[in-house]
Amino acid sequence: MPTLEQQRDALRKGLGRARLWAERGCLDQDVLLEACLRDLRYDRQCEGCRGEWLWGLLTAAGAIDKFKLPLLQALRSLSPENDQAANQLCELALHYAKSGRQEFRDVLYSIVATTPLPDYRSIGERQLLALDGEAAFRLIAFTRGRYLETHAADWDDVHVVKEAMKFCGEERIHQIMATFSDPDRLHFAEMYHREKKAEEEQKVRPRLDDTQVKSVADVVAAAREKTRGYWLVNWGRSASDDDLNQVWEVIRTTSEPTVLDNLLRVFRRRAMPQFDEWLIELCKHNDADVMRGAFIALAQNSDPRIRLFAIEQIKGPDREPEAIKLLERNFKAGDEQPLCDFVEIHDDAEERHRLLMDVQKILQENEDSRVEELAQIIYFNTPCAICRDAAIELLEEDGTLPGWMAEEAMHDSYDRYRKRRCEQTKAE
Repeated sequence: MPTLEQQRDALRKGLGRARLWAERGCLDQDVLLEACLRDLRYDRQCEGCRGEWLWGLLTAAGAIDKFKLPLLQALRSLSPENDQAANQLCELALHYAKSGRQEFRDVLYSIVATTPLPDYRSIGERQLLALDGEAAFRLIAFTRGRYLETHAADWDDVHVVKEAMKFCGEERIHQIMATFSDPDRLHFAEMYHREKKAEEEQKVRPRLDDTQVKSVADVVAAAREKTRGYWLVNWGRSASDDDLNQVWEVIRTTSEPTVLDNLLRVFRRRAMPQFDEWLIELCKHNDADVMRGAFIALAQNSDPRIRLFAIEQIKGPDREPEAIKLLERNFKAGDEQPLCDFVEIHDDAEERHRLLMDVQKILQENEDSRVEELAQIIYFNTPCAICRDAAIELLEEDGTLPGWMAEEAMHDSYDRYRKRRCEQTKAE
């Protein structure tokens, strides 16, 4: 019987054990409702909406009717101050509507028609398109066309047409737009054709990457500016060895932290032509930005001295977390134990994620590493569903994926493992 805290942890991370608990009748329904009303994803840009996953939990837990009223209330009260779980709630509303609950269909229409979230005007549109296709598109065109009378077009005005084409077909959507006669919908159709034309013209224009024509003098001049020269990373990736050596000589003779920080960006995605131990010394710099930049640059290189420095930092009294990434290109069999000894689960989710992501990359880049213990540490402790799946994949490839984890993974909120298994079954 899982504790309430264990249940909250599983729902926060999206662990498949939550579904197994629901099927056994030991998932607390108040905790589940809380997960439905809040968006608990760690990375909302990369991890997809959990509405469908949560619907599976509601079904397994027998909570569909019990949750109907609180979910309806949350949908009807959406506002800029209460928008965190809006997309998830609309996804749940789609499932309720598909199951014949008319009030959820009505609330989706109301949300799309009234756009209660001015900064998130697309809320509910995809779900309504999945539900009612052409009728939904006509409403969306009217609502967005009315908005466009007083506002400039935005990227999602074109995007929603592409979404509609997924459900209704490209030809049919063009046919529908050709029938528009009222001013609002006509305005929307005109905007779409204008933006599409501009998009096509943009595709055929030659693109010039000005970082490729910069000289070393330009690079040094930019580094002396107070603003961060982010383009220096791309410049370094394609620079000649001679240009890189010239930049390195400037680094060797510079003491200004801003200049050092900017010039080290040149080496963030590129190894040095000849490794210089001075880069290790920069990892001890008293300026935090310079120190971090030096660690990132050092990690691009492979040299026995780097590994010795990394192990020294990992085992030392300061236990520098930046040192972990140095082993990605300098790992040796047996380094797993220092990593296991080093890993401390930080209370801060950002720090924990960054630390475990570095460990994950080491395992991915070094086939001779023993992944079982470290991959399970990642699985249990990362707040990120994508990193959790990467740990599962490492264990799969290593042949050490435990049966209990495979069972959980089949019900994980992040469905890549489930899709891989389906593909494997089809192939067999």
